[in-house]
Amino acid sequence: MWKSFTIVKIMLVLSLIHTLPAQAGLLISPLRAMLNERDRSTAITLINSGDSPRTYRVSWTEKRVTSTGQYIALTEEEMKTFPIASPILRISPRQVTLAPNQRQTVKIAARRPKGLADGEYRSHLTFTVLPKKNTEAELEGATGIKLNVLLNYSIPVIFRQGKLKHKSTIKAVELVNNKNTGMVNMKVKMLHAGKASTAGSIYAYWTPNGSKNETLVGTLNSVNFFPDVSERTFTLMGQKFTPKKGKLRVIHKGKKEFSGEVFDEKTFNFSAKDIH
Repeated sequence: MWKSFTIVKIMLVLSLIHTLPAQAGLLISPLRAMLNERDRSTAITLINSGDSPRTYRVSWTEKRVTSTGQYIALTEEEMKTFPIASPILRISPRQVTLAPNQRQTVKIAARRPKGLADGEYRSHLTFTVLPKKNTEAELEGATGIKLNVLLNYSIPVIFRQGKLKHKSTIKAVELVNNKNTGMVNMKVKMLHAGKASTAGSIYAYWTPNGSKNETLVGTLNSVNFFPDVSERTFTLMGQKFTPKKGKLRVIHKGKKEFSGEVFDEKTFNFSAKDIH
């Protein structure tokens, strides 16, 4: 009997964890913020997309990006040398409570110290969803299990000092056939050089041999390439197309402060045997 009750409790906990993101919905815009030495401030807009009031704590976290695109927390040793932006920036407010569909602006103000060395500084602005306060009725009907899962959402915030160089290069493209969907995914390997990160999108266009008709077969937006790593592979989820023989043109275009800039463009020849 006790064993069965324990299993039920575990299933209940797993169910709650699975549904929490939907209950604590939060829309954030933009998903990347950038200030330079001429900017005094910028703003992030939060919208509670859930169906009940929620409170969000606003704070800084320090992370680096890996070659696979994951963000991981800096160690104490890494904190000593990593160019962190949070000492330069101030956020207000640090906690907000939003009703359903209500929005709130969080201001990020720059406080650049004298003698700041040229470079790109980055921290991550983190929004933590605080647990709801239970009503007396809910507490009376509780089974003795209390689960407080603190969900959080983070976005990179960049402060750029001085004229910094950047260079993004398309190194190679691999075509991978997804047998479950019938799609051909494109893995674009890219190189980065310089102290400034870039923001943009990657587009892939396919032209069969003997044809002049070029078709857009893959797009990846919100491509942030930070100088933490010199090489990354980005995956474009392709459309249904059969690249028997032809050319794949890949172009990396800038967005945000890089709008209108083409970072790199390359064309690759493929045949059916090149699909893995």
